[in-house]
Amino acid sequence: MTAEPKRVLVFQSDLGGGGAERSALNLVNGLDRTRFAPALLLNKAVGPYIASVRDDVPVIEIGARRMRGALFGLIREIRRQRPDILFSTMQGPSVMLWLARTLARSKAPLVLRESNNWTARGVSPRSIGQRVVGLAYRSADRVVCLSEGVNQDTRRRYGNVATQTIYNPVDVLGIARQAADRTGIIPGWKPKTDRDTIQLLAAGRLTRQKGFDLLIDAAANITDLPWHLTILGEGPDRGKLLEQIRSRGLQDRVSLPGFVPNPYPWFADADLFVLSSRWEGFGHVIVEAMATGTPVLSTRCPSGPDEIIQDGATGVLCDPDSADALATALRALISDEPLRQQLASAAQETPTRFDVPTIVGQYEALFDQLLEAH
Repeated sequence: MTAEPKRVLVFQSDLGGGGAERSALNLVNGLDRTRFAPALLLNKAVGPYIASVRDDVPVIEIGARRMRGALFGLIREIRRQRPDILFSTMQGPSVMLWLARTLARSKAPLVLRESNNWTARGVSPRSIGQRVVGLAYRSADRVVCLSEGVNQDTRRRYGNVATQTIYNPVDVLGIARQAADRTGIIPGWKPKTDRDTIQLLAAGRLTRQKGFDLLIDAAANITDLPWHLTILGEGPDRGKLLEQIRSRGLQDRVSLPGFVPNPYPWFADADLFVLSSRWEGFGHVIVEAMATGTPVLSTRCPSGPDEIIQDGATGVLCDPDSADALATALRALISDEPLRQQLASAAQETPTRFDVPTIVGQYEALFDQLLEAH
């Protein structure tokens, strides 16, 4: 008699356009349906990734005004769904899921995911919120960290936590398909075969973390070479960045087109992708750029980039939080097309380490292990 697939309940605030939400989406879409039956439990069933959820994945909305108000709905759904595995990918929902499992008296293994290097981010582990996170993490059956750097930081911050590193899943085949669709490219962006200006590309939320202010200053210092910088994304620092662009006289050389639902044609057409972050958890966009065949320059920030890139072989790493270091590396790569081509060619196999089937398989092995232990 064939065993029933194990029920995996994934709890998120919503399916906004961030990396944690994308990882949850890739997991529920990729799990082997003969062994696992995933369901998405969302406080609000909104966000750009909703449309990408597979038809066979139930989407359940709690609908609380705020996340803290979702607790009783979460308890109710745990009792109703009777999941075999509970999973969440962000600290706020993870704390709520831990509390709900406790109050619902569920015996399902609790798997939480940590995506940030909070020490590098400057967050004190002694705050009340972080102490509560520590309680949740020490109670979890496993805390999945999306890089070795995050793993080390999590153990240092929260003490006796059962951690495991599983990198972000990247939909390599899906990226290739989406990269062929150029309908979202704005006027003025020309493909590689039809331009004499080096197209630099960056992408991410417009916040201090991403270091776009450093990138703009670095590029501004390169006045004798032809380049254009496009930064995809939205965020609270848009006004500051626009003022910086204006004050440096770069209105014709730097573009901020906003959030782009399908950024991969931009990735594929760029001459160089730049990650200028002051800190990261992993650096998902590095792998995405490599998957489109574009060379990558990244800061060696904590954590993740130096676990993806072999410096000088599959990409270039430079010191973080330094416009001068970025400018030096940018100048070298803008000036050297053969080097860019060499880096892109050498990086072709790197994304396979992080492809969805590979990473989902690691989650499946973890779920099997915890279910057997229970």
